Amino acid sequence: LEVPVRNVVLLAEDNDCVAGLVGRILARIGLTVIRTETGARCEKLFAERHAEIALVMLDCGLPDGDGAALGQRLWARAPGLPILLMSGREHAGARALTGSGKAVFLSKPFFPGQLEERIAALLGAVA
Repeated sequence: LEVPVRNVVLLAEDNDCVAGLVGRILARIGLTVIRTETGARCEKLFAERHAEIALVMLDCGLPDGDGAALGQRLWARAPGLPILLMSGREHAGARALTGSGKAVFLSKPFFPGQLEERIAALLGAVA
């Protein structure tokens, strides 16, 4: 029996430009992206495909809710799940989440190298 390799990033981002950039960067470092534009769909996809997911990337300002609060709900299901939070502005919920476990924050706009560094910090040798 072969154990599936966790190389999938679940991306909850409603901005097409940001999602496209992230997808290209992650593909370059060997990761596959599943993208959703809402927190509700992100939770559904995580429930269905959690065995494949190595990392969850959450925009703090999703159309249907707060990405940091979504991160807390995902951690309730999978403690220690690597989470990368993104926002173009200061976000208190993100600061609380990054201070309490395996999560990092990336301020928008960002350079590709900054994203790669954060992912490497979360995933270690995978990235």
